[in-house]
Amino acid sequence: MFCDVGATYFLPRLFNNKAELGLYTGLTGERIKGVDLAKCGVATHFVPSERIQEMKDELITCGEEMVSKEKISKVIEKYSEHVYSPETFYFANEEEIVKIFKLDSLTEIYGRLVELASKDENSWASKAIKQINSGSPISLCVVLEQLKRGIRMKTLEDALDLESQMVASYFIY
Repeated sequence: MFCDVGATYFLPRLFNNKAELGLYTGLTGERIKGVDLAKCGVATHFVPSERIQEMKDELITCGEEMVSKEKISKVIEKYSEHVYSPETFYFANEEEIVKIFKLDSLTEIYGRLVELASKDENSWASKAIKQINSGSPISLCVVLEQLKRGIRMKTLEDALDLESQMVASYFIY
C-alpha cells in the first residue's frame, strides 16, 4: 500500500542522502540483503552468518562486566566483514537510478525507465519496470508523494504521525 514504520523519513536519507535511491527502493520494493546493507548505508556493519554465534558469545561475556557502547561497538566491528562509510558507499546502478528516479512525477520516472529498458531488455531497468507494474498505481503515487514530503520533515516523529494518519484514512474508506 505505502511505506510505513518511518520510511517516509528514512528512505530519502539513506544511501548517503540520495532520495532517488530511496524512491527506487520504495517504488520497486527492491530488497537489499547481506553485505549490501552495509555497503549502501542501511546497516552500519555486516557480520557473516558463520561468525554470528562467536560474536554473540563474546557480547554475552562482555555483558557480565561493566559495558559501554564503545566496547560493544568494538566487538561488533571485530567480527564485521564490512563497515559502512560514506567513502566506500556502493549501490548497484546508482548513477542511472539517480538520473531516472528524480522526485518529479511517476509518469516521467516511468518514461525514463522505459527508454533505458528499450536499449537493453535484460537490464536492471527492465526488472524495475516489472516490479513497478506489479504494484498498485495509486500506491506508487502515494509512495512518491510520501518521499517528497519526507525530505522536508525534520523528525522521525513527523513521519510516524503522517503514516498513522494514512493508515487511519485507509481504514475509514
